[in-house]
Amino acid sequence: MSAHGSGLKGLRSYAEYVYNSTASQSFFALIIIASFVVSLVEAEWQPKENTSANALFSNLEVVFTVAFTLELVLNLFGSWMGPFLSSNWNLFDVVVVSAAIVGLTSHNLPGIGQRPQSAPIHTHTHIHAYIHTSLHIHTCICTYLQPPCHQCVPTKRPI
Repeated sequence: MSAHGSGLKGLRSYAEYVYNSTASQSFFALIIIASFVVSLVEAEWQPKENTSANALFSNLEVVFTVAFTLELVLNLFGSWMGPFLSSNWNLFDVVVVSAAIVGLTSHNLPGIGQRPQSAPIHTHTHIHAYIHTSLHIHTCICTYLQPPCHQCVPTKRPI
């Protein structure tokens, strides 16, 4: 981390480096793909309430939400407020991750607290996962191309 400076600025620089690394982007791409596949399986299977399958999908939803939250926090901390808030994609991430957190923590809100009624949040999360997956795969492919394709900017997401 010494190459990134010291103190809070050095830590933010290191967080940005880690977030933008191919390994990190590939890891989060795998998490997004896994989330998308699990969502498809859950939608196809439609497990009944109070079953072990429903509990499994609920637990996986928590795991994915925590992973997406950590990705968002790492991105926010590494790029800091100005650059982070200037990206519409980051703002979209904040909305989707916030909706997922509200869906997980607000059990008494009508239309959100119960899993079957939270389909709109899950639908948006699935769309978000699909878009994320496509962009991460594109970034990973472009990172390995020599010379880099002209549309690739591995450290930035499109607006």
